[in-house]
Amino acid sequence: MIDEESMDLLLLKYFKGDISKKEKELIDKWLNEDSKNKTFFDQAARIWEAMEITPSLECDYNKAWNIHLSKRKANKSSFWNQSFFIRVAAIFLFLLALSSVIFFVKNRSTQIKIYASNKSREIFLPDSTKVTLNKGSELSYAQNYNYRKNRYVHLDGEAFFEVNHNPQKPFIVKTNCVEVKVLGTQFNLNSISNNKIIDLNVFEGRVSFKDLQSRNIIIVDKGQKVHFDRESRIFSKPSLLEENSISWKTGELVFRNQSLQVVFNDLEKYFDRKIILKDKALGKMKISARFYESESIEEIVKSISIALDIPLKLKDNCITVEN
Repeated sequence: MIDEESMDLLLLKYFKGDISKKEKELIDKWLNEDSKNKTFFDQAARIWEAMEITPSLECDYNKAWNIHLSKRKANKSSFWNQSFFIRVAAIFLFLLALSSVIFFVKNRSTQIKIYASNKSREIFLPDSTKVTLNKGSELSYAQNYNYRKNRYVHLDGEAFFEVNHNPQKPFIVKTNCVEVKVLGTQFNLNSISNNKIIDLNVFEGRVSFKDLQSRNIIIVDKGQKVHFDRESRIFSKPSLLEENSISWKTGELVFRNQSLQVVFNDLEKYFDRKIILKDKALGKMKISARFYESESIEEIVKSISIALDIPLKLKDNCITVEN
């Protein structure tokens, strides 16, 4: 059974995101041993998150943690024998007091909100990270963004991120239920609120993808995609990224020996139009093509119907591909 001090250190490594698979298994085992352990963990996690978002220039959490451990070894008083939650809370309050002067000098943190209305929008964050927002999406970040321990942004919708590399300050995107953490990479995150599925496609680097409720984490590498189901709280297994996941950004749809069903699915998503394929067997036919945003969905589907010699019917806002 792991001792209290060793578990303290393991939890610190976990919250910092610097933990091995074997160490993670030890924490999981500890959590399953006693419900009190789970309670301590949840309380400590909330404290740690508060510590991360507290505006501060030079709060050294490792140093504070080491001071805590040395005091506990030297003095076995009742204070240092209290629960993990109380100990971390005390450290947090101490750090908060130290950072309060900086906080007010830098002014109370206000949120800067950027909205892309009827078309995509490119912006640069204070650290030179480039963000392309899809239409109807909103990004927000604190005015003191550059003075925080981590580079936090909040996304409502869909965006493509080209993150400026900084190993000292991880870049973290939060939505209402997931978190993506990176050092420097390129990825697309689709977290449109009315979609059941949240999509992550990684084009460069490596990212961690975390469920904020269960705190489960999955690592996603370059060239991979992962889906997160809001209802079941389950991550899909990493698979090859979707080439057209950023068609809204590039302005083109590319298909390489792709099934007609997948092509129509992507067209529906891109143009927000319904396409009905009456003969399911046709959906298995393969095509290769490249389409541009200057073309309408009617023009695209018509060119496909001519190439494959299949009839189509246009009615209201729906396109039907006949047998």
